[in-house]
Amino acid sequence: MNRTHAKLLAGALTLGATLPAAGSAQAGFDPTYGVGGIAMVPLSATSGDRFLGSTPGPGGTTFAVGFTTAPGSPDQSFALAKLRSDGSKDLEFGVNGVASINLRAAPFAQPPANPDGTFPATPTGTQEIARGVVVQSDGKIVISGQAETPATPAPLDSRDVDVYAVRFNADGTLDTTYGGPDSPDPAVPGVARINMTNGDADANTLLSDNAWGSLINPDDTVVIEASRGTNIAAEPAKVDRDLAMIKLTTDGALDTSFNGGAGGVDGISIAGNTVAGTILNDNARRPKLTSGDRIVAASYGSATGVPNTPAVYRFLPDGALDTSYSGDGIGTGTPLGPAPAFSEAYDVAIQEGERYILTGYGNTGLPGGSVDMVTYRFKANGDLDPSYGTNGVTRYDAGIGQEDRGRDINVTSEGRIVIAGSSSQGPGDLIAAIYLLRPNGRLETSFGVGGALKVDFGGNGDAFFGLSDTASDTRATVAGYKAVTGGAGDDAAIVRVNLDLENTGPAGAPGSPGANGVNGSSGSGTATTPSSASSLVNRRATIGTAKLSGSVVTVPLSCVAGAHCAGTVRVRSAAPLRMGRTRKLVTVTRLVKFDLSGRQTRTVRLTLTKDGRTALRRNKRLSVKVVVDPASGSLVTKSATLRR
Repeated sequence: MNRTHAKLLAGALTLGATLPAAGSAQAGFDPTYGVGGIAMVPLSATSGDRFLGSTPGPGGTTFAVGFTTAPGSPDQSFALAKLRSDGSKDLEFGVNGVASINLRAAPFAQPPANPDGTFPATPTGTQEIARGVVVQSDGKIVISGQAETPATPAPLDSRDVDVYAVRFNADGTLDTTYGGPDSPDPAVPGVARINMTNGDADANTLLSDNAWGSLINPDDTVVIEASRGTNIAAEPAKVDRDLAMIKLTTDGALDTSFNGGAGGVDGISIAGNTVAGTILNDNARRPKLTSGDRIVAASYGSATGVPNTPAVYRFLPDGALDTSYSGDGIGTGTPLGPAPAFSEAYDVAIQEGERYILTGYGNTGLPGGSVDMVTYRFKANGDLDPSYGTNGVTRYDAGIGQEDRGRDINVTSEGRIVIAGSSSQGPGDLIAAIYLLRPNGRLETSFGVGGALKVDFGGNGDAFFGLSDTASDTRATVAGYKAVTGGAGDDAAIVRVNLDLENTGPAGAPGSPGANGVNGSSGSGTATTPSSASSLVNRRATIGTAKLSGSVVTVPLSCVAGAHCAGTVRVRSAAPLRMGRTRKLVTVTRLVKFDLSGRQTRTVRLTLTKDGRTALRRNKRLSVKVVVDPASGSLVTKSATLRR
C-alpha cells in the first residue's frame, strides 16, 4: 500500500459533560432519537457498562446486549436493554428497561500453583460478557456470550471460560423453561452452558473457550459462533483455538442434527484454517445466515511466522463445511498484501451473488504504522475481489499514529454498506465511528465528512459494536459505549443515524462543537482522492412518477441543463412483503443503467422479478422504493405504490 494518504476530512462530533440540545442539526444523526440522535444508556448508576451487540425489536424498538458491573466490584453480568423507537429505555421491560443475570459471581476458585509455588491471579469476573442477541418468533430473546467456569464441581480453575446462552421472555423476565443438558451443574433454569474444553491443565498455558456473535434460523434455533480452547492434558501439543459453530434447539439444548466438523460433537461443528500447511489459531467473530440456510462466519487466524489473516467460513445447514465454496469451505487472503502486513475480520455482510464483505482493521506492516479500518470483498468462488474499493480494499486512516477499526457491517437492501466501529481524534483517544460506502466499496463521501460520521462520548476508548438497520433502509441504529481507562466510567450508548443522504449535512454543523481535520485513505495501491472527473457526472437525476403496466415498471428520469447524469436505477419493496413463511425486503425489478446529458428526460423500463410478480399477484399492489444511483453521486430515492 502506498504510504501517501488521500486527504479526506473526518470531522468529529464532540460530546463533553452535556449532549447537544434536542433538535439541533447534527450531521447525519436522526434528531428524533435520544438527544440530537444520541442516547446515553447507563445500565449501572455507579459502575461500568457497555453495549456490544444489537438487533431490531418489534415496533421500531431495539434490543442491545452487553454487560454491567456490580457496584464496588469488577464482577460483570450479562445485560440486555430494550430501547423504544425514540432511544429511551422501555421501563416495562425487565427492571427499568434492563434484564440482567450474573452467571458467575464471586468467590472464584483459586487457580493451580505455578511450578515455582506462586499462584496466578484469581479471576475477578471480568470475563462475563454477552455479545450475541436474537429475537425468536414468539418474542423471546436469546443472548449469548462467555463467562468463567463454576467454582464447583472440579476442575476448580475459574480462569476457564465457557460459552453461555440465556433466554428472556418478551417482558424481560428470565425464561426458566430454557436450558438443556449442557447447563451448569446444578442446572440454572433459563441458562444453557456449553463447556467445550477445560483449559485448566497447565498453570501457565490456558486457552479457554469464548463466544462472539449469533444468528437465528427460520425455525427459531440459534447458532453461536465461538472459539474452542485447548485441553492440554488431552492434547499436550495443541496450543491453538479452533472455530466452533454451536447450534441450540428452541429449548436451549445442543441440536444433535448439527455436527459437520472434524472433532465436533452433536450440536457443535469444529473447523480450523491453515496457511501453507501452518495451523492457525482461529479467532471467531460474527456469523450471518445466507441463501439455503447456509452460514457464513467471519474469523481471522495467526501463527508463528503468519500474521493475522482474515477468513470467511461457509457451513451447510447440518454444520459441515460447504466445500462448493473455495474448495474447502474457507475463503482466505491477504487484502493488505503479504507479511508483515496483516488484517483482522470482525464481521461479514452478504451482497447479491453470494459475495461476502468483511470489515475489521489492519496494517501494511510499515514501521511505526497504526491500524486502519479496512473492508474488502470475497467473490462467490472464495477469492478476494480486486474490483472492490481501490485494488480490492477500502482503508480509512484518520491520520498517522491514529487507530481506526471496523467492528460490525451490514448491507442495506439498496446495496450500500454500513460499518460501525471506531476512529481517533488524537493519539490514545478513540471515538466511535460509522462509515457509509457505496455498493462498490468506495466511501460515500457525502455522508458525515469523507464517508465517516464520528461521535466522542467523552471517554478515551469509545466505540460502536452493534449495528441494526431499520426496515426502511434510511436509518441505522448503532450500539456502543463510552470507555474510560480503568472501566469505572464506562457507559453504554446508542445512536440512530440518517442514511438518507438528501438530509445529511457535513459533520460539525451549527449546534455542535465539531472539529474538522485529519485524513483518510481508500485503497491498497495508489492513494486516491475524490476524482476531479467526478464533477462531470455528479448531478442527481430527478425521479418522476413510476407506473405499472403488466409486469413492466416505467420510471421517468430527467437531468438538469448542463449536467451529465449516468448511473443505475432499480425498484425495491419499500415495506416487508410476505413470501411464503417469511417476510422480507425483495428486489422487484432488475437493475437498469441510464445515461442522460443536458436537459434530458428518459423513461426507464424495468421488468418485475419473480418475487415481484408473486407479491403483486398476492397483494394486488406493491409498496416500492425507486432507487437511483448516479455514477460518482449519491443515492436518490422515491417511494410509490404500484397497483395492477
